[in-house]
Amino acid sequence: MKVEDTLGYSTRAIKERYLRSGLTILMVLLGAMLLTGLNGLGEGFNYNITKQFEGLAPDVITLTPSPVVGGPGDDPDEPDSAPPVELNLLTLKSVERLDGVVEAIPSFRSGLQIEYNGKSQTTSFIGINPQKLIYVLPGLEFVEGDFTDPSDSTGILLGFTVAYPGGLEREPFAEVGNLVCVKTGKQEIVGGVEKVVMDKKCFVVRGVLAETGTVFYDNSISVPLASANNFMDKKNIYDTIFVVVDPEVGNDVVTEKIREVYGDGIGITTPAQIQETIQGFVGSFNIFLSSIGFISLLVGGVGIVTTLYTSVTERTKELGTLKALGATNGNIIFLILFEAVIIGVVGASAGLLAGYGLGWILTQYGFGAQFGDLVPIFRVDAMINVWLTAVTLSILAGTYPAWRAGKMTPMEALRRD
Repeated sequence: MKVEDTLGYSTRAIKERYLRSGLTILMVLLGAMLLTGLNGLGEGFNYNITKQFEGLAPDVITLTPSPVVGGPGDDPDEPDSAPPVELNLLTLKSVERLDGVVEAIPSFRSGLQIEYNGKSQTTSFIGINPQKLIYVLPGLEFVEGDFTDPSDSTGILLGFTVAYPGGLEREPFAEVGNLVCVKTGKQEIVGGVEKVVMDKKCFVVRGVLAETGTVFYDNSISVPLASANNFMDKKNIYDTIFVVVDPEVGNDVVTEKIREVYGDGIGITTPAQIQETIQGFVGSFNIFLSSIGFISLLVGGVGIVTTLYTSVTERTKELGTLKALGATNGNIIFLILFEAVIIGVVGASAGLLAGYGLGWILTQYGFGAQFGDLVPIFRVDAMINVWLTAVTLSILAGTYPAWRAGKMTPMEALRRD
């Protein structure tokens, strides 16, 4: 049989059973759509998170109190865990004296509510020497205003997202010169009973930071260290110490020196560790999303098997007549497989287009609230792989019905009712 005859015969067979064939194509379409859309979403996450990471300084190590604490049930043969190191003035001075350390920057952190002119929002509160923010966020710029003075007890800096929740084109939450108030809860003993008491303090906005691309800092407010220490009653016990490292010495060398002094009693996070964690998370997330789409494609493959097997059964006499007229087993197998190819190609091609739209819907309406600048990214090689996977699964799904049709003898086929 000629190729054009095979194509015409397979196309007519699909048209004659248009409802069943259409539903089967829809199964393939949905699988390819999910795989394409979720891949685009995963790549968008990868780019978004990597961009945020690149906004951080590569030569800054973050120190935190270690969560490692020994307790009952620990292996008695193992050495006791090092006690958590308190991040205080002594720790700060000790770290500053280490070779390779350019500067050590203490910081307080907390979550609280900020209010202005009847509006409020929950945000992160950072206490830090404002001029030292440039070490943590290289290339830091201002939309308006400037750094607060370290001795300014009433000045505050607003992150971009705090000042402009809806973007620059919308009305700002607060501007330079406005008096905003922050509220936080504190545990206090009142009448012999421990209660949560809300503490409130008002600050004058001295500056609004330009967008950094790092969600934490964009959605935070910053006040001078001394002011934060008094307001949050921290008693000079820091939540974080940023260690600025000499690039010629390197993060690994300084990390090793800190470990020599404090052992496992202090938490150390380097940019390389952050990147490794992010890549691991994004990789696992992408695998999970891809598995959902692949399962949908497998369901589509089962539909193809059912559709083609039923089609072969209904056309038993027709196929037997073709064999009686000289069609070989190979011709019959090719006829049925060609139907599977048509279903796979149409379903996969339409699925790519639908998946492109699904990716934009998921990013703009599904995850847009949490990641305002998240957009899907569709790599050409990934879309080609989705298309080839869908078509290949369709061909494989059509193999058994095609084999069943090909092995029938003309006499067996013509005797069927």
